Amino acid sequence: EKFQRIYPGETFHWYFLDDHMNAHYQSEQIARNQITLFTSIAIGIACLGLLGVISNKAVSKTKEIGIRKVLGAHFYQISQILLSPTLRQIGLAILIGLPVAYILSQSYLEKFSERITLQWWHFTLPVVLLVFLMLISVASVIWRAITRNPVEALKHE
Repeated sequence: EKFQRIYPGETFHWYFLDDHMNAHYQSEQIARNQITLFTSIAIGIACLGLLGVISNKAVSKTKEIGIRKVLGAHFYQISQILLSPTLRQIGLAILIGLPVAYILSQSYLEKFSERITLQWWHFTLPVVLLVFLMLISVASVIWRAITRNPVEALKHE
């Protein structure tokens, strides 16, 4: 009677705490899934774009690569010709992206009651994985440029 008098029109509704917590974090799980999906799509598109850029660069530098191979250039020297501008761009992106990622991560984590401290590997592991993925995506183009017959390269154009 007292409950009905204090809270008129409301009935007692019970629930499990786990269900309540899961419902509270449902939007976070949906956001995580969306971010994962769109990040995967963006990484795939970026790898295809990088593959196109490196392929175009290998075609435009066919004669230079052929001359360098005739003069005794090694694998890493030819790779450096094709990848040096791209690696500089990646280095610049890392220098800009890591502080921005740190600031955004800290501001996102502030809304939770239990805090975690971000470690150095939370930022370096994705960078290493993305650079590794970049090298894998362009490895076939570089390998084709290196193993191509230098005589055919010099006949080019």
